[in-house]
Amino acid sequence: MQQALELSICTSGSRLKLGLAARRAPGGTAPPAPQVPGVIRPATDCGHSRPDPAAGKFHSLSVKEPNQERLLFSSLDRLLKQAGVGLGDISGVCAVRGPGRFTGIRIGLTLAGSLELLLGCRARGVTVFEVLALAAAPLLPAGRSAPGTDRGKCRPVPRGGKLAVLLHAFKEEYFVQFFRASDGGRTPKPLGAPVWLPEAGARDLLASAEPDLCVADAEEKPEIYSLAPAGCPKAPPAISMVTPQAVLAAGEIFGGPLEPLYLKPAKYELDARAKAEARGRKK
Repeated sequence: MQQALELSICTSGSRLKLGLAARRAPGGTAPPAPQVPGVIRPATDCGHSRPDPAAGKFHSLSVKEPNQERLLFSSLDRLLKQAGVGLGDISGVCAVRGPGRFTGIRIGLTLAGSLELLLGCRARGVTVFEVLALAAAPLLPAGRSAPGTDRGKCRPVPRGGKLAVLLHAFKEEYFVQFFRASDGGRTPKPLGAPVWLPEAGARDLLASAEPDLCVADAEEKPEIYSLAPAGCPKAPPAISMVTPQAVLAAGEIFGGPLEPLYLKPAKYELDARAKAEARGRKK
């Protein structure tokens, strides 16, 4: 039986997460690759999870480790052994390209790019925003109240629901991006570029945007939903985290070049910018 094996890589947060999906290759009889129907099984720390057999064979692991470069290759080897396959069997790679930890993003994208060169497989990158937005989109309401209508007789409007994706950046800083899912489909479309804001700015932006649903990575920062506007529905815990399954699902929709998305400039860039501004004020 021929199988196509796709590897997912997430090294942008505090946990190293890898996943391996098996699906039918041309002429094979393996089940299709797992999809995300709106409810995602979380990978536990140092544990493994596998979807229902009907969804296809899936192996994953998650290890909490700040210095993920120390465990990256040993963890990949463990995952391959668990699945009973070799490195050369991988036919596709999808890696999270940010935002998150600078070093983590770099090592994940470097691994994906190296496998693409060594194995000739397809490598794609997705953002954490895209991963969470796709997982949460099926939970959006069918439509919103049109201006001037009786809310008791709410009618859907073509633009569909607005989704806010909220991520913790560093200390008291956050990343925010908005998406909209049309009534006719569950694929979210970005409403502008993501932004990097201090906590107060993120609160104000979320409140003024009036989203229909907020999804956040609560695994990285459990109290993050405290920034959501009062009365705004929040995604359930199973979706409020990045999982290897969700990364692969997002890769099918949003997958693109392996270009890092840092959003926040590196410290040396901020220092250089501050010095340049100081020199400008002295002139």
